[in-house]
Amino acid sequence: QKNRRFVNQTVSVLFDEYDAEKKVAFGWSRYMKKVKVKSKFDLIGHILDVKVLDPMTWLIDGDVVSFPEMDVVEKVVRKGLPVLVS
Repeated sequence: QKNRRFVNQTVSVLFDEYDAEKKVAFGWSRYMKKVKVKSKFDLIGHILDVKVLDPMTWLIDGDVVSFPEMDVVEKVVRKGLPVLVS
């Protein structure tokens, strides 16, 4: 499976979907791979680094990488302002 090469790597993801009921955000990596992460916040329009956990055939499951500014990002997202992290 080609997506296995992404395991434990960090990829930048542009988020374009959010499911508020399931608290899951979806987006696309620069390699045009669909990525899913758990999120309390609507991340649509935001670019965040994601660590790849489980690369499946059509979807990559991951976690937003922790970084010291995450509390700032959460506040900005709540206000609906754009965030760019790389």
